[in-house]
Amino acid sequence: MNLRVARITFIIIIFLFSMSIFAPVLSAKASQEEDTKAYKQAYGLVLEEKWKEAHKELEKFIGKHTKSGWIDDARFWQCYAQEKMDYPLEDVFKCYDKFIKAYPESKWVDDAKTNMVRIAYKLASEGKREYEAIVKTLKSDEDIEIKMAALYALEDIGDEEALEAVIKLYDITEDRRFRARIISILEDFESPEAVAKVKDIALNEPDPYLRRRALHALVDMDEKEAAEVLIKVAQTETDPKIKKDAIYELGDLDYARAIPILVEIAIKETDVTLAKAAVYALEDIDSGEVIPALQQIMEEAKILDVRKAALLELEDIDDPAAYISFKAARAAGVPISPRLSIASFRILRSE
Repeated sequence: MNLRVARITFIIIIFLFSMSIFAPVLSAKASQEEDTKAYKQAYGLVLEEKWKEAHKELEKFIGKHTKSGWIDDARFWQCYAQEKMDYPLEDVFKCYDKFIKAYPESKWVDDAKTNMVRIAYKLASEGKREYEAIVKTLKSDEDIEIKMAALYALEDIGDEEALEAVIKLYDITEDRRFRARIISILEDFESPEAVAKVKDIALNEPDPYLRRRALHALVDMDEKEAAEVLIKVAQTETDPKIKKDAIYELGDLDYARAIPILVEIAIKETDVTLAKAAVYALEDIDSGEVIPALQQIMEEAKILDVRKAALLELEDIDDPAAYISFKAARAAGVPISPRLSIASFRILRSE
């Protein structure tokens, strides 16, 4: 009997010892399951856009599960729900600000900052100018999406201080996509400073893609400034894509002062694509100097295909001065098309 009692006592002791070890683990697991269930219930209301109910459930969750792994998520969505419920924007802004300070490592910090930029812009546009400084401060954040949100806000503000901030943003960031967007935004500023910055990018930016973007933007901003930059690029550029863009843009500008430059490129350029581009650009310029320029190219260009291109452009010009005699064409070593033969014959017979 005593042996049986001893066995029972031993089993009870082992059981109690096991409970002392595993009970906290089981309790913690149960607690985790409870807070996960509670959070998902509240988050489900967020997904359904039932903002009032979601805010109420999130408030309950935050009060009850202060040490939950979901607490930062709940805090973020609480601020978001307040915005959707038309809480005063300044209160929502403060809510996001407190969230960022309390949970700096949360995965929702970037979203909170982006929303703060958007709210700050709205407040600034309502006359609360102190929020413009907040937009410009947030622009220095390393995250590209936050910078982009700040950039959109600065674009809409549109004053001189905003322009200064946009230019500074270009200088401090290395992201190509972001810089390309800044060039597009600078194009919308009607300001000599904006033109000067885009001009500087077009001439000095190491990234060829961004230089090309700047060249196109400059043409839309200030044709006079653009023409001088395009001439310089067409004469000195080593990147063939940028040089080709500059040549075609000169033709689109209908800039007569560019004719001698284009003639020189067509005659001396060893890259046939660039030389022909100069010929095609000439055809777009409305000037009496174009016909003699094309005739000169047909006679003097180093590359036969370029001389052919000049001849074809002359054929397309409906002007007797553009017709070339057999002698001139043969001297240039250019095959004569039937159309040109007939036109030249008529001109020669009438002389």
